[in-house]
Amino acid sequence: YREAHAAAPDNLHIKLSLVECLLGLGQPAEAKRLLAEALQAHPGDPLPHLTHGRLLRARSRPAEAARAFSRIVGAIGQG
Repeated sequence: YREAHAAAPDNLHIKLSLVECLLGLGQPAEAKRLLAEALQAHPGDPLPHLTHGRLLRARSRPAEAARAFSRIVGAIGQG
């Protein structure tokens, strides 16, 4: 995914796939940076919010995950 992201850095799906891979590889700092980029570049898209919520839930941060998931409803409403 790094090569794909380098070739298409604005591709949201590739970026979010790389985020998930980085987390699985134990590289949370880079994953967090890329997720922040995705959230900033695509605030109206529900996918970055879904990824964010799933990652927070996996880290046992349910209140923050719930907030991220609630942003999905807002993002869908904007579209």
